[in-house]
Amino acid sequence: MFAVDVTTWPRCDAECSPERGYYYHPSRHSAGQPIIAGWAFQWIAHVSFDRDSWTAPVDARRLHPLDDTDQTAAAQIRALLARLPTGRPVPLFVFDAGYVSAQLTLDLAEVPVAVLVRLRSDRCFYADPPPPAAGRWAGRAATAPSSTAPTRPLGRPRPPATSWSTTSTAR
Repeated sequence: MFAVDVTTWPRCDAECSPERGYYYHPSRHSAGQPIIAGWAFQWIAHVSFDRDSWTAPVDARRLHPLDDTDQTAAAQIRALLARLPTGRPVPLFVFDAGYVSAQLTLDLAEVPVAVLVRLRSDRCFYADPPPPAAGRWAGRAATAPSSTAPTRPLGRPRPPATSWSTTSTAR
């Protein structure tokens, strides 16, 4: 199993450093914002299912500010697969939420790898809608009331729902 992620090396005070970009950094701030000037490096590290903190970095590439991280990751993965011994099981590559799963799937379609991308917290998936239930409007979708159509005539308020009889006792 391999983990892929980008890390930033802050170079805030080095105005003459080539190819600096502006990147998000969770703990360093510049002018009160979590955006800093620096270099971005994309890492691939070999990780295991053991409960330890050991990793083995197998590839690192400095990113140009205009580089696409998904396409760069796909190129790194292809280069890594060429270095791995043949006959191994299909490797699993795990990505953080900043990567686009659809783009990685397209870029790695011809490569024998498994890809797992963590979803951002604001993403959600919806299941297929249930089949229409047989009932009042079954088979009459064109004549079903719309959501903006009134469900009863306007003008008269609906009588309150009560559990007792409202007969008059006056004589």
